[in-house]
Amino acid sequence: MPRPNITAGWSEFVSTPPMAGLPQGDTPLLRNGAYTISADIEVPEQGAEGMILTSGGRFAGYGFYLLESKPVFL
Repeated sequence: MPRPNITAGWSEFVSTPPMAGLPQGDTPLLRNGAYTISADIEVPEQGAEGMILTSGGRFAGYGFYLLESKPVFL
């Protein structure tokens, strides 16, 4: 039985900086369905690396980040 989720039924989520430490129960449920993640980012001329979005725990999760200035999702 899934736990209650404050975002149940929502179809769009917007995060703005600074955003850190959102509890797992308050994040979008992405399993067993289609989803799209998009981000408007500005990469400086010298390049950038780092995490944009991540969620997960001990056994599973996902990440969306910049690696050598290119977006990567896993």
